[in-house]
Amino acid sequence: MLFRSLPSANLVVITTVQPATLDEIGARKQFAGRGLTARFLLCMPHSNVGGRDRLRPSTGDELTRRTYEAHLTDLADRIHTNGAQLTIGTEASDLFAHWDQALEDRLGVGRDLEHLAEWVGKLRANVLRLAALLHLAHRLEGDEIGQATMADAMTLGDYYLAHAIAISDRWGVDESVVSRSEEHTSELQSPCNLV
Repeated sequence: MLFRSLPSANLVVITTVQPATLDEIGARKQFAGRGLTARFLLCMPHSNVGGRDRLRPSTGDELTRRTYEAHLTDLADRIHTNGAQLTIGTEASDLFAHWDQALEDRLGVGRDLEHLAEWVGKLRANVLRLAALLHLAHRLEGDEIGQATMADAMTLGDYYLAHAIAISDRWGVDESVVSRSEEHTSELQSPCNLV
């Protein structure tokens, strides 16, 4: 059977790849030209290899796993059952507009984000999606995304932007650029306290 449309189609792709694989993806310029790499929120956390305590037993936390699973299932069920029609409040919209303009100003010729114009274009929409997901995940009242939630989504956006800059530097041919990007990613802090 051939599908002509899929109502409410959703796809989430989460991968964990080695830096060498990420570099191979970056080496294929046709991926960037077709918008593939721009569709992903990339991050490359600093490696903890060489600093781990291999003598300390490490096991998963079953309570954390069950809680995480329950929250995700609840969120998906609520969206599937009730739908989600959210609006962006005036203050949140103004905050986003200023953040968006600051990005736009960095996209010009010779500016630091010029080479990431396609990715930044997708980042804008991703930040709005993140704001909606944060609003729903935190079970905030009403259907209006507020300023604090938008600020949190923008913080996540800035986190991914910093990593995208570092990863795009890795995709350059100059080994000093790769070294600089590794130093840069080690300084990036995780925004995990937002979720």
